[in-house]
Amino acid sequence: MKLQVSPEQFDAAPTPQQKKAQRWQQVVGALIMIGCMVVLLPLVLRAPRPDFLVPSTAVLVLSTFLLFPLALFVSVVWHESGHLLAGWLVGFRFVLVTFGPLRLAREAGGLRLSLIHTNVMQWQGRALMVPNEFGDFRRQRMVLLAGGPVATLLQLLLVMGVNFLLRHRAISYGFGLASLWLMLSAVMMLPATAVPQKIGNLYTDAARIWQMWRGGPQLDSQLALARLVEASLRGVPPGDMEDAFVAAAMVVPPESNEALGGYYVAHAQALERGEIEAAARFLDKTLALVKQQLPLLRSPVIFATAAYFVARYEQNLPLAQAWLNLVRPEQYNALALEVDQILLRARAQVLLLAGEQALAKTAALQSLKLLHQSVDLGAAVYETRLLQALLAELEDVTPAPQLPPAMQPVLSRKRPFFTASARGLLRWGIIVVVGLLLGFFWRELFPGRAVSAYQQGVAYMEESQMEAAIAAFDRAIELDAQFAQAYWGRGEAYMALDDYETAVANFDRVIAQHPTTFPSIYLYRAAAYTQLGDYPAAIADYETLLSLDPDPQTRHLATESIRILQTAD
Repeated sequence: MKLQVSPEQFDAAPTPQQKKAQRWQQVVGALIMIGCMVVLLPLVLRAPRPDFLVPSTAVLVLSTFLLFPLALFVSVVWHESGHLLAGWLVGFRFVLVTFGPLRLAREAGGLRLSLIHTNVMQWQGRALMVPNEFGDFRRQRMVLLAGGPVATLLQLLLVMGVNFLLRHRAISYGFGLASLWLMLSAVMMLPATAVPQKIGNLYTDAARIWQMWRGGPQLDSQLALARLVEASLRGVPPGDMEDAFVAAAMVVPPESNEALGGYYVAHAQALERGEIEAAARFLDKTLALVKQQLPLLRSPVIFATAAYFVARYEQNLPLAQAWLNLVRPEQYNALALEVDQILLRARAQVLLLAGEQALAKTAALQSLKLLHQSVDLGAAVYETRLLQALLAELEDVTPAPQLPPAMQPVLSRKRPFFTASARGLLRWGIIVVVGLLLGFFWRELFPGRAVSAYQQGVAYMEESQMEAAIAAFDRAIELDAQFAQAYWGRGEAYMALDDYETAVANFDRVIAQHPTTFPSIYLYRAAAYTQLGDYPAAIADYETLLSLDPDPQTRHLATESIRILQTAD
């Protein structure tokens, strides 16, 4: 009845094979991400878009810090909403969705919105929906999985479509930067969802869709585990689960995450049925598979389960405490509340074994309270039975006012905002810095450098240094091929050098991009046509200018110019 796997076995450093596998996975993932960026970014950034001017570098930095996380959060909400809509269309039942640190869940008391406090600065998301009955539902699951990537792709196309419609207009800086980041956040999310790959311990949406499409023995195992999870979410406790599904989840391949999940469910099933030796055997197999994982991927729930089992059935306090000491805070977990509940139950059993009855009852009552907020209805039945058995031994004990901080589960400890958010803030800062560096070194990401070159060209023109002005305008156009003002300035500089044909070519580019936005451009092109002796073209430009309802002074100038040119012609 004793566990064969010990906590000491988890202190060993990762094996060379584990490190190699992790590095290879990181390299492949990075190459996929970079490859997708290389393909998508030029297409997105060179697509037609409206003009907007960056006031200054300081404004660019500050507004990027504000708009980038907001745009990424909106993209996460949009992506997960795509999953929810797709699931609703195929008739699945809503369970839970997370948008970064926000969690909306269907609990026993109804829908509840809460904050995952362990890391406020998060932009991950997860949507969880289940069918209302047993069945294969393979196609419906594929539709559910496809909803997120399709929504992200739709976001990218929508923003690009709006930019295309506004391509002949000058828009505000805030709107322009927001649309830019909404496009870039969609580009960043697509490789993480729409490209088949494995990230850490999880598969992307596209990878899971491909697995379901391809089929095979491993898919049968995955679907068996999915049915067990879905049954639990619908309210079926482990003891009542189909033995065939539990067995199928443990079959192929034996070292997979599906087998780990299958053995864990088999342990809970045996424990609920009172088969303690079988429960120990299945928990040993679960721990053996966890031992093969990298430390960052090991779930605290497994260690808490081992601590509970050792404390209750082996009555070994040092060993139970050693298992609890292996629990480490997770970077992000949509089911953080459910994890806290299991950790509190394990803590209560360990405290009871240690003779701390008042603290044990407090921990058990807190764990029981959290069950009312759990989305796992089947596990709630199982957990309630375990807690009731524990509380029955503490019936006459007065609970302690609260647990000391050192005895609380790691994930339940409240931390100050900046401490809880340090990792997210650091990641946020790194991403923004990388974005700004891309802006300085990738010529088309931010138009700020183009504006600087344009302003330098204007300064050269004011000093009558036309060749230098043209070179500066050339740089601005090279940085942003849609920078209409730079073409305009370059046309003026060529006019000052009496190169009227080149001036007309530059004015043509401005008018092609903005035929009605800048009426005065027709004055400049008409003047160039006049110098070239092309009076009909000049008259046509003045007439176009009049049709755009200019101010009275400009209207008078255009009218007089037409009269003079008609007389000269």
